[in-house]
Amino acid sequence: MFQDRADEYRAWAAQCHAMAAKAKSDEDKRPWLELAEKWQRLAVQVANSPSSQQIEQLQRTQNSN
Repeated sequence: MFQDRADEYRAWAAQCHAMAAKAKSDEDKRPWLELAEKWQRLAVQVANSPSSQQIEQLQRTQNSN
């Protein structure tokens, strides 16, 4: 399966690009490309956010001080 959510979201973006490539008109392609962009942005956000393990470690460090 996927190693993390960012990989999964990038795969969804790729699926949307594939659907856009199959669309017959620009009007039909546009929604797929917009959706692909949203999935891609979400993948970047998730990839750049701290993991739950990092958050827990930070909380433990702060609580021990």
